[in-house]
Amino acid sequence: MRLKRFTAPTMTEALKLIKNDLGQDAVILSTRKITGEDGKQGLEITAAIEQISPPPSQEEAITTAPTTVDVALQEADINKPAELDDMSTRLIEHGVLPHISQRIAKAVHALMDTGFTEEDGLEMVLSKIIRFTSPDTVLETKKPLILIGSTGAGKTTTLAKIAVNERMHGHKVALVTMDTYKIGGVEQLDIYADALKESLHIIRAGQTLADTIKDTTDYDLVLVDSAGINPYESSRIADIASQLEGLDVTTAIVVPCNLNSFEMMTLPKAFAPLNPQNIIFSKMDETIFLGGMINTAIENNLPLCFATDGQRVPQDLLQLDAQSLSRRLLIRPTLPWEESA
Repeated sequence: MRLKRFTAPTMTEALKLIKNDLGQDAVILSTRKITGEDGKQGLEITAAIEQISPPPSQEEAITTAPTTVDVALQEADINKPAELDDMSTRLIEHGVLPHISQRIAKAVHALMDTGFTEEDGLEMVLSKIIRFTSPDTVLETKKPLILIGSTGAGKTTTLAKIAVNERMHGHKVALVTMDTYKIGGVEQLDIYADALKESLHIIRAGQTLADTIKDTTDYDLVLVDSAGINPYESSRIADIASQLEGLDVTTAIVVPCNLNSFEMMTLPKAFAPLNPQNIIFSKMDETIFLGGMINTAIENNLPLCFATDGQRVPQDLLQLDAQSLSRRLLIRPTLPWEESA
């Protein structure tokens, strides 16, 4: 292993030196503040590399950059930009909270200063500050997935999209509904169950989710649609919590993207008694402002996997990742009537 110590006035300058000397595969071992002979503050950084190698390709650079992203984010926390630049302005236009947008922009610019493109930099930063997970983790075999959320969040349609998509991949899917409150809710899900050539399992008064799950052991995947409830009505949340108590299930809260950002951020907290383990964003097609998604994911520290962006079943089901979000965020939000003006 080759070790080398670098001194520079700023982290950005230090990253340039490390990249030029050791390459993108270098690992930051330590960072400390120093005072130079001229009395000015600076940084002393120790970096290391296993062996000297040719400069990596762009694709290789992206996969070996996590340590550099960590340092860029640390620098962003220390030195937030005093003035809004193009990147932070664009994020704020999407509705990203100012302190989050400035942190992201600062880290992205630090990466751009070391040779990355704006799009790659944003993707790398989002992959660090937002938790993304795979469908295999959310749709764990033999572990029921419960969709929870407020009224009108899009749970039933989202459930149907996941069910049909899984059936198309050869999995046997059971549909269960706890929602006997919504007019037409059972009928809507029964249509999809019929299309899957399965019976809809309905939990009526006096029945329990635990008993129903026992009757679905021969299915690969069990999807449960819970009743949409007012997030400020704690008694209704407690009712569902009692049904979930003691069960080994995965819970995902469905959060509509067409709410204002502050409402979106509070929903996972409101449903905390139900232990949401993932966020599924719905109705992406009903807004051009994506900041609420970023704020909600970061402020609640819950992993993202799926999003829906239309009513078609199962086509309008997306797998979210840092790349898809970064590309959308780089496009300034423009209202449809502004485009034709």
